[in-house]
Amino acid sequence: MSAIGFITCKDSNEAKKIATVLLEKKLIACANIVNGIESIYRWKGNIETTTEVLLILKTNSQKIAMIIPEIEKNQSHQAPAIEFVNMDHTAPKTQDWINTETK
Repeated sequence: MSAIGFITCKDSNEAKKIATVLLEKKLIACANIVNGIESIYRWKGNIETTTEVLLILKTNSQKIAMIIPEIEKNQSHQAPAIEFVNMDHTAPKTQDWINTETK
């Protein structure tokens, strides 16, 4: 089963670093970097606003447990937002590609 991960990063350099590490270790098949997202969140009792980068990961759901520690090692946030969604439906060719690239 494939999964999509959503990770917020401080900037595109950090997102590229995380994506490269995960690709080199064959933990993901693809990463998309979305620049310029505005995040509004509660942190230590205050409402904060900041500009971040969204890193979207395409992977096999069996790899998630190995991916999370790698992100935590390479991400600068004190409490990194690392979230995965298992995909109920993935096109067969896409699933084959993900499985091949994360083998």
